[in-house]
Amino acid sequence: LEFQWMGFPGAVKEWVTERALERLRASRYRIASKDWEYAKTYYNANKNSIDKTTAAQLEKGLYEAGQKQLTDNFNGVFVASRNDPASLESLSKSVAGSRDLDEARRNILLGRIDSRVEVLRMRDEREQRQREHVLDRAITQVNNLTLKGYPPSADQMSAVFNAAKGTDREAEVSQMIATATATSRF
Repeated sequence: LEFQWMGFPGAVKEWVTERALERLRASRYRIASKDWEYAKTYYNANKNSIDKTTAAQLEKGLYEAGQKQLTDNFNGVFVASRNDPASLESLSKSVAGSRDLDEARRNILLGRIDSRVEVLRMRDEREQRQREHVLDRAITQVNNLTLKGYPPSADQMSAVFNAAKGTDREAEVSQMIATATATSRF
């Protein structure tokens, strides 16, 4: 205090401010390095001593870090369940119901989930058409043999029956096998 005329208290204040800036830089580093819980704790404990511009930047950084962590968590679940439509449906409900996730990120995640569900639906439809095509060819082969008077082999009939099991064509195949068996007796 005896050296006030020389500006020393200002220099001491400058030094304190420099220490505070170092802590803020460390806090920003924590946000950048995804240790945002520490940065949030630091910010909440020291927000009264931080200037408004820096406080606004830290608040924005903390908000973005929190949003990124939520998004990363949802993305992790998405990747883990990307081939399971039921899990994707559950994830979609979780994302849609998340009050913490901002609207833009929620919409992006929901779009990815809906897109993946659509891809899985189209894949299932394609596989179903392929199974039906294979079944149609097998039925045609057995019917052609039967119409020519040749009995189809047990392997052929078994393959057709197994392919039709559980489908809407099972009754048709059972009738076809009965006709082929009756024809082979002549």
